[in-house]
Amino acid sequence: MADRGHDNRRGFYRLRYPDADRPVLHADALVVPVAELSEAGLRVPAGDFRVEVGARLAGEVRFTNGDVAWIDGTVLRHEAGEAVLRLTVGVSLRQMIAEQQRLHRHYPDQY
Repeated sequence: MADRGHDNRRGFYRLRYPDADRPVLHADALVVPVAELSEAGLRVPAGDFRVEVGARLAGEVRFTNGDVAWIDGTVLRHEAGEAVLRLTVGVSLRQMIAEQQRLHRHYPDQY
């Protein structure tokens, strides 16, 4: 399935989530919605995210269907109102495909 409207020519498929259907990153006391997700990275709104570039972050991503993915990575950069994390432990391909299929069912015109 094509990701309409997003440049997806990188090594990993990326899912950009609608505001109302975002998974949530839980890491220590930090709880923030995930705006975009791939097997090797994620983006969160920077407004609620006060972690320095280069800092290590480990925790879990909780999906709206109840699934959980354990993540570990570092804050790569802050850009365009979002913080970008590069993951060394990320979401499995199986889980990414399941999320893509779920989003396609709920938002057929967008995914």
